[in-house]
Amino acid sequence: MRASSDINTVMSFSISGRARSAADKINVQPQLVLEIDGVNKYYGARIIAKRVRIGEDNLVIGNSWKIGGLVEIENQEDIISLNGTTTSIRQQLQPDKGVGSSISSMTVALIDKDLEATKLITPGLIVPDMLGRRCKVWLGFAEVAFPDDYIPIFRGVVSDIRVEPGQVLLDIAHPDTKKRQNLFPKTTHKLEFAITNSDTVVFIEGRPQIPMSENLQCFFKIDDEYMFAEPLDDSAGVFVVTRAQLGTVAASHEQGADIELLYRLKGNVIDLALWLMLSGGEDDGGFVGSYATVPYKSVNVINSDERVQDAFFFPGIDIAEKIGVTVGDKIAQWDPTKPNFISTAPPSVYVKEIVKRHDGSLIIADLNGHPPLVDDLDGASLTFYSQFAILPVGLGMKPDEVDIEEHIRIKRMFLSNFDVEIFIEDDENIKDLIEKELYAAAGAYSLPRKSKASVGMHIGPIPGTQTQILNRHNIKDASKISVRRSINNNFYNTIVYKFDRVHDSDEYRSAVVVHDTDSTARIKVGVKALVIESRGVRSHLNGVNLATQAATRKLNRYKFAAEYIDQLKVLFKTGLTIEIGDIVLLDAGGLNVVNSAGGDRNPEPKFYEVINKSINLRTGEIVLSLIDTNYSTQSRYGLISPASKIKNGLSETEFIIEPSFNTDLYGQNEGKKWQRFVTREHTLMITVRSPDGARYAVAAVEAIQGNLVRLKSSLGFTPQSGDLMELAPYSHHSELIKSLYTFMSDTEFQDGKDQYRMI
Repeated sequence: MRASSDINTVMSFSISGRARSAADKINVQPQLVLEIDGVNKYYGARIIAKRVRIGEDNLVIGNSWKIGGLVEIENQEDIISLNGTTTSIRQQLQPDKGVGSSISSMTVALIDKDLEATKLITPGLIVPDMLGRRCKVWLGFAEVAFPDDYIPIFRGVVSDIRVEPGQVLLDIAHPDTKKRQNLFPKTTHKLEFAITNSDTVVFIEGRPQIPMSENLQCFFKIDDEYMFAEPLDDSAGVFVVTRAQLGTVAASHEQGADIELLYRLKGNVIDLALWLMLSGGEDDGGFVGSYATVPYKSVNVINSDERVQDAFFFPGIDIAEKIGVTVGDKIAQWDPTKPNFISTAPPSVYVKEIVKRHDGSLIIADLNGHPPLVDDLDGASLTFYSQFAILPVGLGMKPDEVDIEEHIRIKRMFLSNFDVEIFIEDDENIKDLIEKELYAAAGAYSLPRKSKASVGMHIGPIPGTQTQILNRHNIKDASKISVRRSINNNFYNTIVYKFDRVHDSDEYRSAVVVHDTDSTARIKVGVKALVIESRGVRSHLNGVNLATQAATRKLNRYKFAAEYIDQLKVLFKTGLTIEIGDIVLLDAGGLNVVNSAGGDRNPEPKFYEVINKSINLRTGEIVLSLIDTNYSTQSRYGLISPASKIKNGLSETEFIIEPSFNTDLYGQNEGKKWQRFVTREHTLMITVRSPDGARYAVAAVEAIQGNLVRLKSSLGFTPQSGDLMELAPYSHHSELIKSLYTFMSDTEFQDGKDQYRMI
């Protein structure tokens, strides 16, 4: 019995109405665009167009363009060939193992027209080298605008270049491949001077720098003694040590004795994942964490009619999508000839707010004591520093390669108190460390969401504001749907969670066993256990409770052998924005699908999680695999229901609604919030009321056209500006609405179903 807010739920891709219309055509004409870091040109499978906006440069009155229409972008080449380009993309989720994966690489084939592709890959001609160059691949359609109506389907770095007659093929490796690096290669140092059992300063031969920080601490192992080490001021190779640590005894050690390093990683599991991925990148001017320098057009002055104090204006780009900037990152403007020279070193000015606009985007600064920014129309460049680049070592991933927003959401809602302490003894594969010791230990799993390294959570099927509804209108070959349950897949009745690992052995000193007696009583196959071993969960860090919570989440998911559906084909427009880990609502009415809750073939709408997806860009075929993570449980999940403000009433049966609440999702198209519920099978019932409740009526919606709402019957009054349109009370609705949205009641609902509870 759970509920969640529209604003705080995971979101799959959002595409524009124009892109959705293009995807809805019978003959879909996909368009791919390749964007390469440092290359001032875009490469497409066909001509790339953008939307015309007032105030753009190089638009001459008298030409054939029109505001809102399309015009070819500058600096482009339509040389992508679908022959040779990867057009089949697969994603797979194994949540019980903490792993979600996508294709590890994508090939883009470039036709070598006028030697354009040859010039691109020639070292030093356009860029110093194409190998290792960061790229992004966008998917759009013919006759839509770039980048407004496109979605990024893949990003990574060029890992391989193949030159064939007439074409060049670029292999692009997914950002997740960066996780396959080892942390702390095995090294042994030598003690420069002998020490007694009471000395507290250690000198290392060669005076090496050893990475240490508040959250990444280091122990020296000399002979059989462990000692906690901290650097002495800035003296390389000289350390202050605390003797006799980790249950060992202080002793004397000879000159030249071997020193082995043992690291201790401490912190919140989500913080540590972000720190490991985003630390270790290139420094800029000696300051850690620089990940992008982007030119801006102006400061404070947006146009002749608009001014925003302490704002940097980036015209024509979504700065958050382009570089992955997050509120809380640091910024600096290093040009001393400009009026807004932010000269703090290291940088101490923060990103306070990111504003996406129709004409570009704004970065609004938290100046942190710096003088207010002055108006500047000439522009310069802003350098960005990640707030998560705080470890001395890491993968060096860029923020646009990591789904930072979802990591933060998961931490805030579920894992804010999940702290661990992990000892790292030998070479450590960072991918395994993140997926097994951070995500899986906390009941989470990695996901390649939005072509970024993201994270999901073992929780009930909580829908999002863009949850797709799958039904007989968008499912293909419905007669082939097969619903399965198995004791070999997606089934456990016991979770054994081991923790308090001894740092120099495979021994775990503590364990929690969570068992479901209802499961074993119903499915009589004995104990089917999943064993989780956590190196980081510790009793002194609330380990018993954390282990119990994580184990219970997994058990709730699999204790009754979850139903799953393989090879579910959906329309291109429906499946395009769905990714693994997304929650979908399967409305299988009329599809002759089993209803395991009622023993018939008329199932009520039910939430499923997407665990596999394949998409063929040539044929437009999209195939999904789904799992019912809420199978046979009493939990009831839903969203806080939508609402819209009424702009003005036209009559007792017609009124216009206006953008209201969560406007980032629908923009000016407020009607889209409601349109998918106005169908032949389902009647949308609403209430219209004044804020004080003096005017109130329930009515059925006949149609929604744009932002115009037309009702089937009279309200008995003409709505006024400021009135609210909301869902009608529970008993008025179909099972579809009851499944998707949450209704509050002081007593049981009339149909006998459980109440909703807030998470």
